[in-house]
Amino acid sequence: MNLRGLFIGIVLFFFGIYNLYSQETTAAIPEIIFNNTSTYAPGSGVSVHIDPKGVYEIADINNDEKITITDLEDDSNNRFILELSDLGGITFNNPTLLSTVYDFYTPLINGTLPENLTPGTYSLRVRATKGVVFNDDFEQIENTYNQPEIVTGTFSVSGNSINSNWDLDTALTNGAEYFQCIDDDEQNNGNFFNTINPIFGSVTRDVSSGATTDTGSESLLRIKFLSYDNSNDYNIKLRDIKNETSQDLTISTGFTGAFIQIPANTSNNLGIGTYNLEIEEVNSDGVSSFISTTFVWHTPVTNLGGGNDNICVGSTVDFTIDNSGIETNYKASVYRIDFGDNQPVEFYTQAELLIDNYYTSGQLVPDTHSISHQFDLVSCDIDSSDPTADSKFLVDLDLFNKFKNPVEGDCYDYIQNGNGVSKYVNTSLPPEASFQMNLDHCIGNDILVDNTTIFGSWGTEGECVEDATFQWYVKKPGFSSWEAINTDVQFVTPGLTINDWLIGESSDNFLIPDSSNGYIDLLLPAAFVDTSGCWAVKLEASNIAVCTSPTSYEFSFNVETNINSEFNILNSSNEIVTEICTDETVNFDDLSTYEFCASNFTSPTYQWTIVLTSTGDDSGYYYTTNTNNVQTSSSSAEPFVIFDEPGTYTITQQITNSCGTFNSEKSLLVEGAPSVNFPNETENICLLPSNLPYIIDFSSEQIPVYSSIPYEPSSYSWTITGDNVSSDDYEFIQNTSNSDSTPVIQFNSFLDYNIQIQVDGDCDDSSNDILLLRINEIPVLTNSEDSEIVCSNTETNGFIFTSSMDTTQYSWTVLNASDNLSNYFENGIGNIPAQQINNSNNQVGIITYEVTPYVPSPPEDFLCTGTSQTFTITVNPEPDINNVTETICNEGTFTT
Repeated sequence: MNLRGLFIGIVLFFFGIYNLYSQETTAAIPEIIFNNTSTYAPGSGVSVHIDPKGVYEIADINNDEKITITDLEDDSNNRFILELSDLGGITFNNPTLLSTVYDFYTPLINGTLPENLTPGTYSLRVRATKGVVFNDDFEQIENTYNQPEIVTGTFSVSGNSINSNWDLDTALTNGAEYFQCIDDDEQNNGNFFNTINPIFGSVTRDVSSGATTDTGSESLLRIKFLSYDNSNDYNIKLRDIKNETSQDLTISTGFTGAFIQIPANTSNNLGIGTYNLEIEEVNSDGVSSFISTTFVWHTPVTNLGGGNDNICVGSTVDFTIDNSGIETNYKASVYRIDFGDNQPVEFYTQAELLIDNYYTSGQLVPDTHSISHQFDLVSCDIDSSDPTADSKFLVDLDLFNKFKNPVEGDCYDYIQNGNGVSKYVNTSLPPEASFQMNLDHCIGNDILVDNTTIFGSWGTEGECVEDATFQWYVKKPGFSSWEAINTDVQFVTPGLTINDWLIGESSDNFLIPDSSNGYIDLLLPAAFVDTSGCWAVKLEASNIAVCTSPTSYEFSFNVETNINSEFNILNSSNEIVTEICTDETVNFDDLSTYEFCASNFTSPTYQWTIVLTSTGDDSGYYYTTNTNNVQTSSSSAEPFVIFDEPGTYTITQQITNSCGTFNSEKSLLVEGAPSVNFPNETENICLLPSNLPYIIDFSSEQIPVYSSIPYEPSSYSWTITGDNVSSDDYEFIQNTSNSDSTPVIQFNSFLDYNIQIQVDGDCDDSSNDILLLRINEIPVLTNSEDSEIVCSNTETNGFIFTSSMDTTQYSWTVLNASDNLSNYFENGIGNIPAQQINNSNNQVGIITYEVTPYVPSPPEDFLCTGTSQTFTITVNPEPDINNVTETICNEGTFTT
């Protein structure tokens, strides 16, 4: 049998360079061994030998806590793919799939060249699909993978053919010590059923006596070559994967048939390791075909360190694995760790556990891999028949390999190898310290703090209890640190004992509640609450036993004083005002003061009320936006308000804090347009010239009616005009002026005066009214003769009246008339005309007229009347003379 040379293609890394990745945290296929010097033909078998480095994805897809072929074939897990290049051996644009290994590790892959392959030059490529990527802390980066690959040297495919019908078997039987996944009599009728990566050997060796000599019989470690053909030549190599060495083996023949002996004697034996047995068959045309199988000789070592017997729920436990102790296990090993707390189990590959990732005191611990787990459930209620396991979670680390034993295994699924190793963890739930209290408190009052701690859960004998201890602390202004409320509490306020501070404590131990599963509340006595400012209370709660580290809760609160309620009313220019105009915006500027904790400040609540002072009506205004265009309201600290109705408003600021409700009140006058009215539109005055000047005191007569608050005028202006009226015709007297509200004015002339009063307000509005004052002269009769004597039926002269005024008119009427008079004018206007008055007897008659002078003044129905005067007419009777004849002497007399 002629041996052909082997070409070992080493790609990507030289061995020295690869030491940079000694922890194998980067997935890579650093080398590939393939015989590329042999001549191949369509149908030839090919074998590649690899030793993938790093970690490849493996996951329990169906969550059954096992790794089965169903999981392995899922696209979420890794696979190794053997592909044939394009013709020419350079490119893989359209590679031909030869075989696929669904696993996270394999030392070899077999394949068969296609029957219709075109002769020429080719190469092979092995690639992985899911190489795990780690960060600098050796943590897997989720959903991030690399796809390492490697290519063989080129080889030749001839136009000849070869017919390889491999049939191998082994002398091993599947038992407690050995297994074989090459030939399965039960499932495949003795046929060779795994041609891609067949395997046999043992994964249950003892590390102290692991050489192949410990089988007791060398014949057990033989490969039966059932398809051996003595017309062909054969080359056999056994490759040591770990040490990268190889040795030639031979085919032995005998009455039992051809076989290949695995070295297992004292002079030639194998130690713990992984070995690929490569068989090359060369036919008479010089065409080669290859098949390889893996011989494993490994241990089932597991170890688990670290942890803590008693921990708190939520704590993370670092379970450590001495990875130097598991190096003798097969690289295709899976480890399952079950933490016993109903959380999903976790799977790790051999390569992952060989990564050193455990730090202590900032230093990486060599040969140690750490698996961290946070326990979130209590174990105190676990009651086991084994007292050691009472109140503890059982943490199991188990090893899994692909093999068969009398009980289970089908060479496709990973099954448990050995009993694994266990740890116990007692987890207890600490109490969650908490309490409730108000944020704001008033100085000089008791402060009750209500303990609302959520109890923990702990135990040691399979039963959970909740009893806790409590320690209260207080920090008030002036305290530099927390002060514990304990039996030494008198340091805070003399005369107070711990019983004045705690509610619910045991008389035996002030840290423990009086009743089981009870609470201890805190009462800060009023005598202690004597300082305003920032206060704080802290509570520590602990289990009485197991997980006794306390949890704490702190709360800062505010002790405040009474509020000095005060505010200003500001206009749009930020000026303090007490009076404004209608439709003007004002801002209530809060000036309230009180002592409080600035860092824990809770704004007091504000409530503003605005009412019309006179009626109490809540109207005439509305809230508007502030300078930041934020709408304000009655509950704003500093609202903005527009008043749209005049009036006097009472504005009340109501502020409430923990000490009570405090009020401040101000009045605001919202001014409207002023008005004025004289009680009369016109006043007519008649005076004798001797009665001038005429004086009007407007505070007592013709009193102007001014509008009152909120329409009250702010200024007054009197103006006097009229035809022919000048400043000489009137005068403001008695220290009054034209700007007084009720001046005293002296009028010096008989004229018509237009007296105007104009009032102005503070809001650029005004009003006025006019009084027409007519001062008229009273006429005086100036006739020198006021009587006349006439005879009956003799025409009188009449009376032509004269007066002190040219415009005087006269009215007259009979005041008295003798009864014997008739035919006279009884009354009239103007002068008394001439008339003939009849005297009916011989008595003298007298008529007396009363004459009244007057001057009319518009309106025409007003008369300025002078003093009446009487005029008389005496009417003598006509003489009645009888005819008498009488003779008298010279100088004699006669009688009638």
